[in-house]
Amino acid sequence: MDALWFSFQMVVNVFESAVFCYFIAKHFPSKFSRGTSYLINTIVVLIMSGIYAVYFFFPPPWWLDSATIVPYWIGFALLLRKGFWYEKGFWSLAILGANYICAVAAITLAMYISGASQYTIVFTQGVPRLLLVILAKTAQVAVIYYFSKFYITSLKLSKTIYIVLISISILSIAIAVSIMETAMVMGEDLALLRYLVVGGICLVAIVMIAYYLYYKIARQSELLFNAQNELQHKTLIEQHNEELLKVDANMKNWRHDFHNHLQSILVLSRSENTKDVEDYIMNLGHELKAIDAICNTGQKALDAIITVKYSIAKSYDIALTLNIGPIAPLPFSDVDVTTLFGNLMDNAIEACRQVIPKETSINLSLGMMGEMIHICVSNTTNGMVRIEDGKFLTTKPDQSLHGLGLLSIDRVVDSVGGIVQREHNNGVFTTTLLLPTN
Repeated sequence: MDALWFSFQMVVNVFESAVFCYFIAKHFPSKFSRGTSYLINTIVVLIMSGIYAVYFFFPPPWWLDSATIVPYWIGFALLLRKGFWYEKGFWSLAILGANYICAVAAITLAMYISGASQYTIVFTQGVPRLLLVILAKTAQVAVIYYFSKFYITSLKLSKTIYIVLISISILSIAIAVSIMETAMVMGEDLALLRYLVVGGICLVAIVMIAYYLYYKIARQSELLFNAQNELQHKTLIEQHNEELLKVDANMKNWRHDFHNHLQSILVLSRSENTKDVEDYIMNLGHELKAIDAICNTGQKALDAIITVKYSIAKSYDIALTLNIGPIAPLPFSDVDVTTLFGNLMDNAIEACRQVIPKETSINLSLGMMGEMIHICVSNTTNGMVRIEDGKFLTTKPDQSLHGLGLLSIDRVVDSVGGIVQREHNNGVFTTTLLLPTN
């Protein structure tokens, strides 16, 4: 019977650890390959189940149980999964706190229904223990499903909000552990257990409400972010269209003057001074070169946006150097091409315009690096940068209306599994992109 009960306990332990591991793994990608990640997750679940197995034979106090489980799962998220530490820390603590509160409610309710002590229900085989397992695990699975439903992967909340929510989660765990320790001291005093039941249920309700409000705030933030991003994208497209119209107007003006140029060449050719003809043709050639397309990759959207931005940089007396080699077709739509290179060049031009004195330059390189498309844009700056959590932020005064260009670049690159790297050294800001070719 003891062996059967121990086997049942191990199945429950593996199930609980696997559910928690699945939640973390679902929302935060692994730092390793898929096969390695599966192996690591399996080992993590088995180790935690082994710790629970030891506790089955040597029941620890509740504070020791918390001191083992909480750092273990937080360490799993922080060390083995990708993402910001405060996001991973919050969601790990949120699920741990919810599990503890569900355990408090289930244990106290089982004590009240069965009349058995906490030790008997938690660590001794029998009907009370079976009742506890059914209540606790059902509640815990429901809570984890609740949090999974309200999880927002594209959430862009500030680190401060996450830290506040982490504090709430830690407080929830501390309250739950305190209730368990109090119930252990109370022993068989069932008259007070009803208050623990009510307290545990109220804690669950409070945490659920708090995280639901968090979800609503997050949803509003996401909608606002998407609206701002869409507005900026439309503005960029309109600006690009206006710039293309200006370039097209210049081309039409030159074609209009083409007949006049031919007549002038014809008149000069009839004179005996051939040098006048040569000089005129040379000057006309320089003018043609200035009007001709700057970029000739064969990808129309890319050639158009670079040609337009080259003209704009030139109008601000910014030296723009192009180093463009043969590249594979870009792995996204023409709209995303315009968004990506429009934001890259606009950010570089805007940074150069802030430099005093006007000794500014922009370097744009396009080429292949193995099987990857390599894009590098570097520009002079006034030396002012803002970095938070390793991410470069806009230096413009109104943070809510600016900085979306950087996010738009990241969005386009992330959509094809590319890599973005930014650095600022000695007054030069460099953005490097690596894009897959398939």
